[in-house]
Amino acid sequence: MPSTRWTPEEERAVCTLYVSMIHVSESGERLNKAAMIRTARAGRLMERSRGSIEYKLMNCTTWALKLGLPVVVGYAPYGNAAGSLGALLSQAFKDQGQMMEAIEEAATAPLKALNNLTEYAEHLPSKS
Repeated sequence: MPSTRWTPEEERAVCTLYVSMIHVSESGERLNKAAMIRTARAGRLMERSRGSIEYKLMNCTTWALKLGLPVVVGYAPYGNAAGSLGALLSQAFKDQGQMMEAIEEAATAPLKALNNLTEYAEHLPSKS
């Protein structure tokens, strides 16, 4: 196991995990926190124990409350939240929002193109 100090990359990863949990929860899907943590541990948080990740997620709740952001139900605020987590959590929310906007834009692009084509066709002279 690594030292108890979290790297900036690990803190970014746990903030991204936290925001992903909120997104799943707000989408109406069933939130399976254990499965999401297992996935994170198979990736960028492989050096961290489940308990360590859960404490850091509680630190994220502390910052989410301070910043007026949504929180993950089940992760009570925990003391000793690193100051760096606030900025990282804000950035993770911003990044998630931009990603969702891009997905929505890509999903609606064909409909917009069809509407533009229909509008164009309405202005063509008729063949009578």
